[in-house]
Amino acid sequence: MRKIWPAFLAILASAAFALSVFNRLPEQVVSHWGADGTPDGWMSRGAMVIEIHCIMFVIAAVLALAPALTRMLGPTPNNFELHAGSYWLVVNASLVFVAGATIAAVGMNLGWKFHVEWLRFALGLLLMTIGNVMTRARPNWIFGVRTSWTLSSDKSWRATNRAFGYGFVILGLLSIVATAIRPTAMVRVLTAGSIAISFVSLVVSYIVWKNDPLARHE
Repeated sequence: MRKIWPAFLAILASAAFALSVFNRLPEQVVSHWGADGTPDGWMSRGAMVIEIHCIMFVIAAVLALAPALTRMLGPTPNNFELHAGSYWLVVNASLVFVAGATIAAVGMNLGWKFHVEWLRFALGLLLMTIGNVMTRARPNWIFGVRTSWTLSSDKSWRATNRAFGYGFVILGLLSIVATAIRPTAMVRVLTAGSIAISFVSLVVSYIVWKNDPLARHE
């Protein structure tokens, strides 16, 4: 659990802040803002303050225990220690971002003059961080692009995760550029980019596996 303490502290800080201002929030709070910054989603204040934070704590606990839980799956690629630092970096960065975004959402419902673009910039940096460390992942059950092909071929694993990682770095950079130039296009960039990266990664994983003489073709 000590590996994930930054995430737990961020979630705890978000929960403490939200609870401290609970009575100042309206019964229905804005939970989502559109591409142009206009509110387009609402939920009860109880859901934002209590349910969302409970979900975050559960997710953090599952991700903290995941490396140990995979041992219960039986014989699996056992390379976690080779990229443990990358795994914990992605987990902590992702949950800290979500906790920060929740604090911002609560604050905006209190009247804070906060620009949603800052969260979009942060999201772009997060995508670039994830993409950079994904290239270091070794075959395992919990971190990286896991398909039957990548888990059956070391060459497919390396090629696929590098393609996915580089794609995420480019997507994060494009998201930042889109936010700076035309914020309303950011969502379209993320959607199209995510679909393209997923498709390319799937194709790469199959082609490399198919042509790897050392792959397990079961």
